[in-house]
Amino acid sequence: PPLPASFSPPPRGGSRTSLHRPVTSIRSSILMPPPPSMEKDVVAAAIDAAAAAVPSTEDPPRPGEIMKMLPPETWEVDTPTSLFYFVVDFMAVAASMGFLDLVVTSDNYHSFPMWAQALSVFPLQILTGFAMWCMWCVGHDAGHGTVSKNKDFGSAINRAVGEVAHSMICLTPFVPWALSHQKHHLNHNHLERDYSHQWFIREDSDDLHPLIKASHFTRNLQLPILYFVYLFTGVPDGGHVFFYGRMWEGHSLREKLDASLSVALSVATAGALWHNLG
Repeated sequence: PPLPASFSPPPRGGSRTSLHRPVTSIRSSILMPPPPSMEKDVVAAAIDAAAAAVPSTEDPPRPGEIMKMLPPETWEVDTPTSLFYFVVDFMAVAASMGFLDLVVTSDNYHSFPMWAQALSVFPLQILTGFAMWCMWCVGHDAGHGTVSKNKDFGSAINRAVGEVAHSMICLTPFVPWALSHQKHHLNHNHLERDYSHQWFIREDSDDLHPLIKASHFTRNLQLPILYFVYLFTGVPDGGHVFFYGRMWEGHSLREKLDASLSVALSVATAGALWHNLG
């Protein structure tokens, strides 16, 4: 039967070369014999459309091949733009956190019953948390070395931004976090070699250790403390405050001393916030 009037033939060229079986087999099994009234170009377009629907058995492209498919400007890093967002997010954190402190230290706030106190600060807590999350994203990029690619100062800029964004604002020691995060990306979602996550196969859950079962069952209740457990106790890959576990295997004392600067900065910031904000 003739194709509907709404049929729009796809552009020709290229799709035939990706076939993994002869075009003649597609023609004979799908479109043979063509109606006499159908023009040859429409027949060819229909064959191309059918060929495009044939599943490809080729291996997926490698990361390097995907990178070449994207425009070159995709990989350009503009340091002033990065620092602009860093400053904006820092100001947002300082303003929202400072305003929250003004509210909770005011006489009016302390005159409210507890439920009214909680309701009055809840929107400000959400706003402050959002600003801190924005700063976290900037620190994340610094951990990947993508805040700046400057040949002379890029490393120092990434380190400074990461220390402020993570070690200070988010109380997450920057250098230890960057180390575990890079190892996480090297084996992303791997059942055993991934970092920062404890993966298991659902069908094998009955064979898990009882403590792992209990931890998984109560995971939502643990949300307020999970990040602290991840950073401080080093579950599951090694400590970000105390340097032990597989995360630090093969790393020198010099690297650990460098990472300890991030820890010291986080501890000092936490102490200053506790002393001044309570």
